[in-house]
Amino acid sequence: MKKTLRGHLTYANVISTLCLFLVLGGGAALAANQLHKNSVGAKQIKKNAVIAAKIKNGAVTGNKLADNAVTASKIAGEAVTTGKIANNSLTTGKLANGAVTTGKLADNAVTTGKLANEAVTTGKIANDAVTGAKVNEGSLHFTCNNPADATLILGGPCVYKRTVAGGATWEEAIQACQVGVPGATLPTVAQVEAYARLGGVPWKEVTAFTSDLAGNGPNPSGAWSVAVNNEGIVVVIIGTPLSSKTQTDILCEYNPATDPTPGS
Repeated sequence: MKKTLRGHLTYANVISTLCLFLVLGGGAALAANQLHKNSVGAKQIKKNAVIAAKIKNGAVTGNKLADNAVTASKIAGEAVTTGKIANNSLTTGKLANGAVTTGKLADNAVTTGKLANEAVTTGKIANDAVTGAKVNEGSLHFTCNNPADATLILGGPCVYKRTVAGGATWEEAIQACQVGVPGATLPTVAQVEAYARLGGVPWKEVTAFTSDLAGNGPNPSGAWSVAVNNEGIVVVIIGTPLSSKTQTDILCEYNPATDPTPGS
């Protein structure tokens, strides 16, 4: 067999065979280096052949991404900066609980309309933050349960009546008001005129001292007394000596906001 093969091997056969291999191999190499532009399409690329290292920076633009292709897990930490967020694109449902901290709020960003009812609790109010101008007088609710027959006048004081057998002087009248009710005193003439008309106030058909003193000088000798008819109208204002004991009805008042009393 070897003798037969050697008998057929000549110089010409060897050279021609070598040339054939060189031509075929060189042709293949030449073909790979001379691919026409855009001649390699999706069908020519093997599956998973294009790895990250083969993709040039910036080569993948927005129009190359399918809708919903970029999920949360594909976004690097802190990759989404302010400039990447469209105006009004973040809705309430997109914010995690506790995500918006104090430092994230601009000054004056939280207006009245942004606060839920009863959202501002005692612990949220700084000391001395609520001034008188911020308080609606109609929202102040005080009780007048001391003494038991005291009546609260809306926007005014707690009022009640005492009766002293045999009458009382001006000073005794004040003392009678203060029995069990520290801070109580006699009403002014203006208070009697203003409050006696209101229903439920026990200031009708009475004649009583007021806290308004009559006369001039450091030692006045009298105080103004008022007489109220059955409609609660002040019909008489008269100066009465401080030592007079002609009045058995004592009108009393105190302000539960400024003169708190036990049980009020």
